[in-house]
Amino acid sequence: MENKRKVRKTLVTAAPDTSAQTLAILMRDRHVGAVVITKKDRPVGIVTDRDLVSRVVARYDDPLTIRARDIMTSDLVIAREGTQLAKLTEQMRARGIRRVPIVDGKGRLVNILTLDDMLVVLGEEIANLGRAVVTGMGREARVAARGRASRLRSERIATARPR
Repeated sequence: MENKRKVRKTLVTAAPDTSAQTLAILMRDRHVGAVVITKKDRPVGIVTDRDLVSRVVARYDDPLTIRARDIMTSDLVIAREGTQLAKLTEQMRARGIRRVPIVDGKGRLVNILTLDDMLVVLGEEIANLGRAVVTGMGREARVAARGRASRLRSERIATARPR
């Protein structure tokens, strides 16, 4: 499975000098849990809702003076478009992260893949597998029914013959 068809449509970005308050407003208004911090369209960090709570609110810092660069995670796992999901999930598991910025061949940010997105996709895949099993069972039942009907016809014909 490639990541191209799996990524979400909502990508929110901001510059490193964006205030923590503005980041929080962006997250609220765009219904996302993270903002990718970019310079010249390239990801340089990410700020999550948890970062805002633990690195600003819980410290009683002023969200107007704290900047994205002060609280962002800059040691990012970044994937190129087309990277296999299995590889991404392994990296996410190993690093304990929920979001991976996706870049094009030139390193420009094009989207973000989240654990939530992947769970939705995997749920759809599992549902498709379930439907395949049900379809197969239905086909087997129809074939078996045809076989029984054919045997019954043969038996009726055999018993209806004069002796």
